[in-house]
Amino acid sequence: MCDFISLVVDGGDASIIDAAMRAAGRKAHPADKPFLEASLKPGERAFWTTTKMCDCGTVLGHPGIDDVDERAREARERVRMRRKGWSEARIERAFADRARADALATRKHAVDSFDQWSAALTGVLATPGVRAAGLLLCSYDSNGSDVRRDWPVHAPIIEGLRSLRKGELLMFPAQVAR
Repeated sequence: MCDFISLVVDGGDASIIDAAMRAAGRKAHPADKPFLEASLKPGERAFWTTTKMCDCGTVLGHPGIDDVDERAREARERVRMRRKGWSEARIERAFADRARADALATRKHAVDSFDQWSAALTGVLATPGVRAAGLLLCSYDSNGSDVRRDWPVHAPIIEGLRSLRKGELLMFPAQVAR
């Protein structure tokens, strides 16, 4: 199912919030879906941030858990290559070539970046009247968020974004470290 990213804001003017999001390459269109409203506290509003059909391919929602699987897969691949008689230099070249190809493919297909989301949230949090703002990444068939996390004031936004999981609403206070 497709992924969608929603912005949740406590306070502020909707048109100024939208302008802040557009300055970072996204948008803030009011979302009036009951499943989103169920995740909100009084005074909070939800906005769609999607600029295309969906947000599939986003960098959000993939915290370091996948790195463990990737390292295990790479270790198995190295063992297989050694069994085939490959030299260590040849194995290293193969993995370096694969990493370059993967990086190029990611740049070609990326729909966003942590830096883009950090800039968007920084802009929204600087908006007059905004007390907090956060993101919710959910799938098309999702029922909103059962998990709500408030990010610490002194922790950088980008670290929070990297830790965001699907189905989780992550809220940042207006005075968060940028």
